[in-house]
Amino acid sequence: MFRKIQGWTLTKHRIYKITVWAIIILLLMLAYPIGVLVLNIACDYKPPQAVIIDESNTYDTLNPGKSIEILSWNIGYCGLSCDMDFFYDGGTKVRPEKEVFFENFIEIQDFLQADTSSHLILLQEVDNGSKRSYGTKQFDNFWSLKHLDGYKAYHAPNYRVKFVPMPITTPMGKVESGLVTLSKFNPKSVVRRAYPSNERFPMRYFNLDRCAMVLRYQLSNGKELMLVNTHNSAFDDGSQRKIEMEFLKMYIEREYAAGNFIVVGGDWNQMPPGFEPQFRHDRFEAGYSLPVPADFTPKGWKWAFDNRTPTNRMVDKAYTKGNTGTTVIDCFLVSPNITVDTVYCINLGFVHSDHNPVMLKFRMAE
Repeated sequence: MFRKIQGWTLTKHRIYKITVWAIIILLLMLAYPIGVLVLNIACDYKPPQAVIIDESNTYDTLNPGKSIEILSWNIGYCGLSCDMDFFYDGGTKVRPEKEVFFENFIEIQDFLQADTSSHLILLQEVDNGSKRSYGTKQFDNFWSLKHLDGYKAYHAPNYRVKFVPMPITTPMGKVESGLVTLSKFNPKSVVRRAYPSNERFPMRYFNLDRCAMVLRYQLSNGKELMLVNTHNSAFDDGSQRKIEMEFLKMYIEREYAAGNFIVVGGDWNQMPPGFEPQFRHDRFEAGYSLPVPADFTPKGWKWAFDNRTPTNRMVDKAYTKGNTGTTVIDCFLVSPNITVDTVYCINLGFVHSDHNPVMLKFRMAE
């Protein structure tokens, strides 16, 4: 009898130990995601709807008849080159090997330094101290390069997260990224405009805080040129993009009603209305991106894009010309009082970014 009781006591002791260790392991497993969430909530980036980046009393005055050139390019934080298979697009990685990254970084800097014809340069996905881009201060580097050519530089953060835990085995970690505009003209003001969001808990603490950067330039006729650098949402069902587009439409229509001239450019993550691909060597992927909503374009406004060359590729696997799906999502929208002279995509073959740069040349009505 004593042996049975002793055996039962030992069995209960083992069960107790196993239970305690199971609870400890479970708590440790929960501690990581909970800890990351608490960290991101505590350090959440909460900018107001409008943030003044710069204001100046020594701004330039532009003549409406002047021909102006704009370059727009999503540089993909110098990490989404031709051999990249991006985790969030169905691939496996969030950053390339270090040597590949720095080759991209140098080549993109060289391209920007060589471009002296653009009066304005709109960049998206510019990192400034992110783990995924090896801590490089890309905004600082681009500014120092273009400062010698007379450009001013402005930065609007749209991705500021302390720790992104995905992928689990090689997490993205700290992210600091945003929009950058380089300008040869001195603007009256530069403002970060937050897009409204329908992001839910807890994802809103890990995803981007989408925004547009608005630069205002004084014109000699008393009106203003309003330049908007935009980077709209991706990876949603279209509902978030719809909210952003409704906000943007209301904003630019109000400015046009005041007699101003408006150019919106950047990475829309949507195909422009009227786009019909005429790619010679690349394959168009119809289902890769959503179209701009049919009811968005204000009356008389014009879309400017190049349907001969893709601006963006699928990043689920390495790029193969003629096989990888491509599309056009980088383009411009201009108000009715602006004439588009030329628009073309510069085909860089997606060697150093998953986007190709797009150039626009335009004039304002006198």
